[in-house]
Amino acid sequence: MTVTVDTEMAEAAGAATTPSAAVTSAAAATSEMATTEHAQQFFTERLWKAVRGGDVERTVRALERLDDGVRRSLLPELKELRAEYRREEGWSDNWRERRLALLFAGAGCQTGAAAAATWLAARDLRRWSRALPHEHVVRVLRHRDPGWLGDVAHRLAARPTTAAEDYEVIRALAERSGGPMPATDGFVEGWAWAKSVWNQNRTDESLLDRLRADPITPDLAPRLLSDVEIGGRVMAWSMEDHPAAWTGAIPRLCAEGLLKRADVLDTCIATLLRGGRPAALRPFLYLVTYLRPTPEESAAHLDDWAALAADAPSTVAGYAQERLAELLADGGLSAERLADVSAGVLFRTEKKLVRAQLQLIDRAIKSRREDAGVLLPAAAEAFGHGDDGLRERAVKLVRRHLPKADAAAHERIAEAAGALTRTQQAVLADALRVPVAPDPAGDTAGPEEELLPPPPVPEPLGPAPVEPAAIAGEIAVLLAGQGTFLDHERGLDALVRAAHRDRAGLKEALGSLPARHSWWYAEDEYRLQYYGIGLVVDAVLGELDLELLRRGRESLTKAGEKHVYGAFERLHTARLVEAAWGIAMDRPLPHLLATPNTSDGSIEVATLLDRLRGYARAGMEPEPVDLGLALLRVRVPGAAGADASGSGATGSDSAGSDIAASVTVASATATSASHIAAARELGAAGERLADWLAAGGLPARTLERRVGRLPEGRREWWYASRKVEELLRMVVGESEVLRRDFPQPLAGMGRGYDPYAQPMRWYERSARRGAITVFPHDPEAVAAFWLPAVAAGAEEDTRGAAERLPQLAEAPGRPGPAVHLAIAFGLCARHPQDRLAATDALLTLAARGNLDATRLGTDLAELVLLGAGKLTRLADATRTAAQTGAWRTIHAVLTAALPPLLTTDQRPHALGALLAVAADCAERVGTARPLPGLDHLPTGTGSQLARQADRLRAVVTAAEATA
Repeated sequence: MTVTVDTEMAEAAGAATTPSAAVTSAAAATSEMATTEHAQQFFTERLWKAVRGGDVERTVRALERLDDGVRRSLLPELKELRAEYRREEGWSDNWRERRLALLFAGAGCQTGAAAAATWLAARDLRRWSRALPHEHVVRVLRHRDPGWLGDVAHRLAARPTTAAEDYEVIRALAERSGGPMPATDGFVEGWAWAKSVWNQNRTDESLLDRLRADPITPDLAPRLLSDVEIGGRVMAWSMEDHPAAWTGAIPRLCAEGLLKRADVLDTCIATLLRGGRPAALRPFLYLVTYLRPTPEESAAHLDDWAALAADAPSTVAGYAQERLAELLADGGLSAERLADVSAGVLFRTEKKLVRAQLQLIDRAIKSRREDAGVLLPAAAEAFGHGDDGLRERAVKLVRRHLPKADAAAHERIAEAAGALTRTQQAVLADALRVPVAPDPAGDTAGPEEELLPPPPVPEPLGPAPVEPAAIAGEIAVLLAGQGTFLDHERGLDALVRAAHRDRAGLKEALGSLPARHSWWYAEDEYRLQYYGIGLVVDAVLGELDLELLRRGRESLTKAGEKHVYGAFERLHTARLVEAAWGIAMDRPLPHLLATPNTSDGSIEVATLLDRLRGYARAGMEPEPVDLGLALLRVRVPGAAGADASGSGATGSDSAGSDIAASVTVASATATSASHIAAARELGAAGERLADWLAAGGLPARTLERRVGRLPEGRREWWYASRKVEELLRMVVGESEVLRRDFPQPLAGMGRGYDPYAQPMRWYERSARRGAITVFPHDPEAVAAFWLPAVAAGAEEDTRGAAERLPQLAEAPGRPGPAVHLAIAFGLCARHPQDRLAATDALLTLAARGNLDATRLGTDLAELVLLGAGKLTRLADATRTAAQTGAWRTIHAVLTAALPPLLTTDQRPHALGALLAVAADCAERVGTARPLPGLDHLPTGTGSQLARQADRLRAVVTAAEATA
């Protein structure tokens, strides 16, 4: 018989006087737990060596030999080691392995289940998005009793951030405990991913085989199907009728009886009702379609089909419509129920769904004419639809069946017809027994009143919090990545003021904040750039490296990057460094100068003067970047664009307005003189402000509108497939004042910007968004900087490109060609939310009297002819704006946009859709002028283009006759 000796245990047994004694001692020590004090000490040393060396396997093996008492004694030192690892800067050698070894050591030494679960889930000890080796976890915890292991398993399963990746660990612990298996969302997701074929690269068995063999499938599969996000993520990877796909395996399990088909069907329909992203809902719709509800099941889900048809994404709604049509054919859908369903469906934007619902109503009336009185008023709901073609379809349906309806139905239809155009009303007039009611939005017998939103008025911002606890609460929100630009400005100013007033109290309040920055930004080169406001918090707490701060302060005074966007990116860092430097050097600033005091991001002159007086009382000079930014944000009385409202093309040109404007300018001049005199009494910074006010602020830059192509060598990878070759952009001239009189990085913003020579990189888009916070009084320059990013929404179909256009329209400066061009790009954007933002910006300019309708219309036509704008998108955006009540505004814009589109050699696609909006506006306004090219369009009812051209020509003819 051969005795196998564990070499480590042999070493632990110690030296023996004879070889035979050593073998005997080692053999006795090969049990799982070391039994002698010497062995415990030996494996304790081995454990520390393995943990610090990052040897995971040796860590686990050493821990297995230690008893509970020794493990408990090691826990305080392990916690100290964890704190030491947290303080490490950068990615040192084998940092992943050392943290993972510490994770297993600490978990194995915890005495409570809650503490063990918390330690195992610690993100600072885990590898990036990688599951823990479950066999190691079991080995370090297997000496615990089953109830304790089950408690740990359920606590890990309850952690939403790590439960999915810890599925194997949780399941192993739960099985070892003998208790129930967890069923949390995270555990279910982990189970589903573990079963998926592609996730494990398995080829020996299909998903169906693994689900069959797993005893918890009947419990967890229904949970997976009840969660749209988890189920959508897991099942959407492969949607086909195949055993390796979830959508193929689930129906087969139903057929085999492992899952109940009726329960699966009900669960999937309920998930569709809860809603979600269209892509996430696709697998559930696939399963419902594959399971093919019987007529009895479909009738039982009538209310569900009705709700889905009205509110679900289009593909789901279309399927629900098909089920409703089947019920109608089988006599299971009453006229009253169909009318209720139609009320929701007919206001959907998807034309296919609205057409299908109108066809369903038509079919129902043909089969039972006595239902016309119930169904025709429901069809008349479509009279208020935004699409003119659908309104016409509804008018024809109602006109065809009107003789079958009763008097009450005629009254309801006449009331709904008030939303129709006059041409459409005329189609119904001879068949209706009562006259058409006027539109509640305005009397269709005459021109409608223009309804615009109230012009935005900048509101004063409240004071920053004073109490340290309140400041800490606001800073915690900012550290979490939340809050607006104004929130960040307010929070930074509050930190600076509190540090000047009571640094000790502020330090105590801030000390309880959670992690102030991600540990992987610990290297010097990233700290200043990515710490954000956490940099100032570190300065308050005394945890900031002064040498790092000094180097950063020096580097920020240099010229920096060649591209202007780099200056915007560095400005925020420069302000943080200035604030942190004063605190770290025990000379905290009394407050910041550049913090806006109104909601439009600007500063009143009186407020800036008060802040400079505060510096004078403290005997301090302001920091250069803070002072420079304050000058750019201050509202200069009497400067061009200081009061930009009411001076645009849609504003008043009366003599009274001219007199009022003259009085305003005179008053502003007198006020400015008093401010200049007050500023000159406040030292060097005051002199700087006085000179700035006397000069009228920052001179406007030159802007050149240009159409060109990007050089081949300067194209980014995404340009390879782009269809728009000729790009319309604005070239920004250099600002001599910024370059000469302002510190870096503000001076860097004075560089000229040529979008053809300096094409936008993907990482520039977020950096440029800060331009409006630097130049609130120069929206033209901001719009020119933003233009490539905004244009990408139309040219490249990017999302969120136009989200800041309303902020641009509300800026206190005067808008011009660049702002109008940016709004034009936004109106042509791919995504509806971007078009809606551009619509808001358009209406804001109109409300302020700053909209140049002719300029905007010309820009829109040029974008369409260059291929950057699609008329379907433009028609949707202009229709949305017009339906808010801005009929005259949109009429003026389209009157300028249509002539180039009507006279081009090749008419753009969907021109009829834009003509429909123009015709709606013309009929509402009650006038229209002849448009070049309109007479050359076809006539008749053969196409939308012909029908809308006829409508527009009719309004022109009526206007000429009236004149």
